[in-house]
Amino acid sequence: MPKIKLAKATDEQLNWLVTEIFFYMAANKQVHVKTWVLDAHRKGETKGNPYVTDALWAWPIIEQNFWCIPRMNTNPGALHLGQFAASTPGGIDYYGDSSFRASMRAYIATYMGNEPEVPEGV
Repeated sequence: MPKIKLAKATDEQLNWLVTEIFFYMAANKQVHVKTWVLDAHRKGETKGNPYVTDALWAWPIIEQNFWCIPRMNTNPGALHLGQFAASTPGGIDYYGDSSFRASMRAYIATYMGNEPEVPEGV
């Protein structure tokens, strides 16, 4: 799987990455995820979490991590990156043109770093 720059990730890639973290955490908590669902996700054949239909299903996951709550971007040197910002626990800011995208970037960076891997075609 190729690495991507988190700051340039598309909505589809952000959604895939949050889903990947969700499945990883489910496995650690010994929550059963059907093998075919996990395989299809890892191949990039599913869009987002196949267990739900709400496009913003990731919000409850992100809101559990209060450090990802977005705010207005007040950094003059980063205004071109988006009007919203969210921070990782280490204090690294991630930006987006919506509060949701900024929060997703900070959440993903916390668990997968600044250059996560995604399947081809996602």
